[in-house]
Amino acid sequence: MPRKERGDDQPRKTLAEVKEELRSLWQAWEHRRQRGSAQSAEPAKVGAAYIRESHKDSIQGLSPTSQLGAILDDASRSGITIPWEHVYIDNVTGKHDRRPDFLTCLEAARERAFKSISFFHSSRMFRNVGLAKRYKKELRDRGIAERSADDPVMRVLQRLEVGELLALLSERQRTIVVAHYYLGLSQEEIAKALGLRRGTVSATVSQSLARMRREGAEHA
Repeated sequence: MPRKERGDDQPRKTLAEVKEELRSLWQAWEHRRQRGSAQSAEPAKVGAAYIRESHKDSIQGLSPTSQLGAILDDASRSGITIPWEHVYIDNVTGKHDRRPDFLTCLEAARERAFKSISFFHSSRMFRNVGLAKRYKKELRDRGIAERSADDPVMRVLQRLEVGELLALLSERQRTIVVAHYYLGLSQEEIAKALGLRRGTVSATVSQSLARMRREGAEHA
């Protein structure tokens, strides 16, 4: 059984469970992208996405689904397609800094499988600065552009008042709010991606906004 972290009200998800949630979110985005690409004569550029999963990030509102949502939103605005096989995620909870998926990503970069790689916030990639510089240099040497998808979500999270309000929400509430308002998914699409009823998504959005408005008014 997945263990609970201090301060959690739910057990930690396994990496396999996290990947399944990300796949559902990606499938909803890909469906929307394909509908839009049918109206565009310009071919999409192929990119990759790299996500780090950690308990600390999640409790700060930077869950893997929030990260992927921001990356896909940036890809949509930039005319980039990200195939599922080029969505990479590593767990970095604890002291280790092993990145098996990132090493797989580097192998794909060596084969020129994509033209760019998107991170939620590239400065948070590695604890080891020397390692980060080495890997980033290899990407540059191979002509792979590095993209940071912290716009607009990271700027929002960095604003004190909104960041504090989002931090009051549960992980599921934050995921739904980000998917709806930043990724632009409908409530029906979010419900399908996360395996929830549409009514549950609608109620979660209403409850989240009500809480944020209430707390915002108290601190105004």
